Amino acid sequence: MPIAIVGDPREGVSLRVGDTLFLKQSTQGVLPEDLKEKLEDHVIWLNYMLPQLVGDTYIGYAAGAIYAVNSLGPNLPSTTVLDLGAGEGTLSLVALKQGAKQAYLVDNEITLLTQASTNGILNGVGNKVQTICADLTDELEIQRRTPLDEVDVVIANIGPHETYGGQEGVVKSAVNLLRLTPKARYVVFGGFGPFDSDLSYLPTMKNFEKLGFVKNISVAQITALVDELQVYTQQICIIAEREI
Repeated sequence: MPIAIVGDPREGVSLRVGDTLFLKQSTQGVLPEDLKEKLEDHVIWLNYMLPQLVGDTYIGYAAGAIYAVNSLGPNLPSTTVLDLGAGEGTLSLVALKQGAKQAYLVDNEITLLTQASTNGILNGVGNKVQTICADLTDELEIQRRTPLDEVDVVIANIGPHETYGGQEGVVKSAVNLLRLTPKARYVVFGGFGPFDSDLSYLPTMKNFEKLGFVKNISVAQITALVDELQVYTQQICIIAEREI
C-alpha cells in the first residue's frame, strides 16, 4: 500500500494512497492543464486537507480505509453506498470515483458534512452525495432519512480507542445497523478496538458472521511490540463480504 505525503503534513498539500492522489483545491490553479487531464482519473480534490487525513497519528488508519475502498473498485459501479461516520466524505468520494451511483453520508458533525458536500461539488459528484446529520446510535433517524434497503456497500471507518477518536457505543451501533441493510454485500470496516478488548478484530468478525458476512479480507494491519516481549498484529481495516 504505497503512501506518500508531499509538502508539510500540517499543511496537507497532497496525499497519495496507492493510485489515488488527494490534492488541495488551491493547487488546481497552479497545475498545468495537460497534467490535470492526465491525473483526472486518479485525483480527488478536497476543499482542504484535514489533519485526520495527513497527520502522523491518523495516516495509517486513513490510508488503510482508502486502500480498502479502492480494493473494491470492480464491485462498486452502480452501487449505493452508506458511509457511517463519514466525516468530510473522503471514502465516499473514492467509491464514487470508482463508479458508485449514490452515497449517503451519516455523521453527527454538521461542519464535516458541509465539507463533504463541498468536496462532492469539487469532484463533479455533488448530485450523488446525500448528507444526513445524525448520531449512529439513532437508528430510527437513520432509517427515516436513508433508503437502507437499497444499500449495496457499507463503509464504517470508525474506532473505539482514543487515538482514533471513536467511542464504544458508536462501533456497536455501526455493526447493528448492518441488520437494516439486507442487500449490502460488502462492508469496509476500520478502527477496531485494542487487541485484548471485545471490540477487537476477532469479536467484531464474529458479530459480522452472525449477519452473514462470513468472508473477510484483511486489507491493512499494524504490528507492534508489547512490553518488549510480545509481538501482536492489530487489524485496522477489513473488507467483509456477505454470502448472497
